[in-house]
Amino acid sequence: MIAFTDDDTAPGWLQEGLRALLGFAFKRRGVASLAPAHVAEMLVTSFAIPYLAVYWRFVGAWRFRVLFI
Repeated sequence: MIAFTDDDTAPGWLQEGLRALLGFAFKRRGVASLAPAHVAEMLVTSFAIPYLAVYWRFVGAWRFRVLFI
């Protein structure tokens, strides 16, 4: 639930975004190895995937002149 006042909007959105990214990381982990190197790799890639997906979506839209509405 998102209910923020003007004073705490930025920290609240940051907290919600972090919670969503950590949720994504835990969903991806599933029953995988708990070795520290593997956990670190999963966290790094889980944070990178959403941003790279949006970036490449815009690159494709620009390259093929697609207007997203």
